[in-house]
Amino acid sequence: MRTLIQGGDVVGFDGNEHRLIRDGVVVFEDATIVAVGRTYAGPVDRRIDARGMLICPGFINTHVHVGIGSKPLSSSVATSTALMLARRSEAASTRP
Repeated sequence: MRTLIQGGDVVGFDGNEHRLIRDGVVVFEDATIVAVGRTYAGPVDRRIDARGMLICPGFINTHVHVGIGSKPLSSSVATSTALMLARRSEAASTRP
């Protein structure tokens, strides 16, 4: 299932540095990030509205102190905060 998360502030990585993409998009399929950027024109099975949220694709365990004595994070890491957000949204939609 291909999922588009849109409308939030996305932390993207362009290969050199992290950038904040206001009103950005993250697209993932299963546990793989497909796209990170300003827009996505491809087909999706599901859309998640993330307005007012920070989206950090590629973060696996966000309680770790990232960036301290480490290499820059890449947005190509498969499991992500985007996936957690989708699962949270899915769980919330099934509550009575």
